Amino acid sequence: MRLIRAMFLAFCVLLLPVASFGQIFPVLEWSWTGSSELPNYDEVDVTPLVLSLTDDNSDGRYDYEDYPDVVFTSYGGWFGAALRAVDGRDGSSIFDVTNSDYRLESGSNLAAGDIDADGKVEIIGHKRSSSRLIAFENDGSYKWDSDNFAVDCEWGGPAIADMDQDGIPEIVMGRTVFDQNGSLRWEGDYGGGKNGRWGPLSCLANVDMSGGLELIAGNSVYHSDGSIYWQKASSSGPNFVGPELEDGFAGVADFDADPYPEIVLVTRGDLFILEHDGTVKLGPVTIPGASHTNPTYPGGPPTIYDYDSDGQPEIGVASREHYVVFESNGTIRWSYPINESSSGVSGSTVFDLSSDGFPEVIHCDQDMIRIFDASTGGLFWEKEHSTHTAMEFPVIADIDKDGHAELLTVSSPYGGKNYNGLFAFGLDWGINPWMDARRIWNQHTYHITNVNSDGSIPRVESPNWTTYNNFRCQVNNPLGINETEKLAKRVESLTVTVMPNPFSTRTTVVLESGSEQRSQLGELKIYDCTGRKVRSFDLYSDGVALRSFVWDGTDDDGRLLPTGVYIISAHPQGARVDTKVIIVR
Repeated sequence: MRLIRAMFLAFCVLLLPVASFGQIFPVLEWSWTGSSELPNYDEVDVTPLVLSLTDDNSDGRYDYEDYPDVVFTSYGGWFGAALRAVDGRDGSSIFDVTNSDYRLESGSNLAAGDIDADGKVEIIGHKRSSSRLIAFENDGSYKWDSDNFAVDCEWGGPAIADMDQDGIPEIVMGRTVFDQNGSLRWEGDYGGGKNGRWGPLSCLANVDMSGGLELIAGNSVYHSDGSIYWQKASSSGPNFVGPELEDGFAGVADFDADPYPEIVLVTRGDLFILEHDGTVKLGPVTIPGASHTNPTYPGGPPTIYDYDSDGQPEIGVASREHYVVFESNGTIRWSYPINESSSGVSGSTVFDLSSDGFPEVIHCDQDMIRIFDASTGGLFWEKEHSTHTAMEFPVIADIDKDGHAELLTVSSPYGGKNYNGLFAFGLDWGINPWMDARRIWNQHTYHITNVNSDGSIPRVESPNWTTYNNFRCQVNNPLGINETEKLAKRVESLTVTVMPNPFSTRTTVVLESGSEQRSQLGELKIYDCTGRKVRSFDLYSDGVALRSFVWDGTDDDGRLLPTGVYIISAHPQGARVDTKVIIVR
């Protein structure tokens, strides 16, 4: 076998460009093209999920030490989609949900996570012919139907997060929030995360850095209790921040190195970057090939990554005619012609396959699977396939626990071509095999810190933009260590309390954590609302870790700071905990 591989490798070297070899030479590891259960349900138009459904090592836990599995839906005709799961090692069946009462909407995306703290993940999707979610246990058995949600759904999908940091996750669909049992918690009145006719897709982040996660639903942001933080949907509504914008697809990252994230919004053919408070930082920027008037072709969900390895994130968007990468100032870095007449709202992902510091973009249009050089747009590899291209995109994860990333793509017959099913590509041998990756991808709006390696949902989610600063992308994980979960635990074990708050003349800042962790905090920094650092405190001096200190509202030069909102920022071992404090003079 080694001799055969060596001969094949030598042959490939003669055929392939030197620059592309070792980075982009995918080999088909396995494919799922149908099942004896519901054999006509063999078309796949959703973003697949990766997570551990079975206790393979019999240790009583369903986690990173077990083999990953792949979850998806497949359909045939107009009778909804069936939920399926296969083994990440070879694509063999784990379960097929055949009961017609439990069909899902074709093309609507899934989310998965441990929503009830039983140590096993649940799977959630949009129930066919309804405005409800349906939940399944890790073995595919039925769990519950939710209450109704408000926003019409076409190819959208749910998201899972612990919004109020109480240890029990919430499930979000558009602007509607459910508890772990599918019961309605609250429903917003403005943006819902739809772009044209497609969606909804909502995401969650600690936008105001004051504790708890906000729901980012297109042109509106809601606090964890359902109150509106800001909205651009209606100038006559509460907390309106102009100008009015159409609803859209969002992503979150840091574009200016201040303590707050920015929100990327793709809406009706335009790209915007919004500050955390809703003010426009950039836009409108026209997306080539997307339509301002046709709701079928408004532009796909944004992918955020440092495409050119310059330390600043860029934004990738697929339209009907182009895949486009924008710099943070709105200029186009590169674009590539694609064929997306079937929808124009597909997604993409970025990953440094060979860990050489030069990442690759993976995108599928209705005709081709393509891998590009992320910096230049140079085409490294393409393979013919077919798909209706709903809102799906390729997924990167180590799906077989071999220490190397795999690429998952989906297909359905379209445009006279008859590819169908789920395909796993990889490169785990040769001169330059693909690097390791996490063994999980749990939802369409995946952003690394939103889920732990065992499928549990962090009680306190570490801001992804302070560590990875990407969105809809995977992390290289060369040591096979779940650094994300470690960061989440560091955040959960540190509490910063400010008393009184607001204050006028002085306040006490109390740090609650182990002394070992306090010794590794170093400096605690205070920023004003523009992101300018105004004060810093040394938390470990003379061999003693401080438990508390008094701040008199002055900056590092002893000058009184004016009335306003300030952010106290602590950094436990690479994570970040931010607390809002208000000075009233």
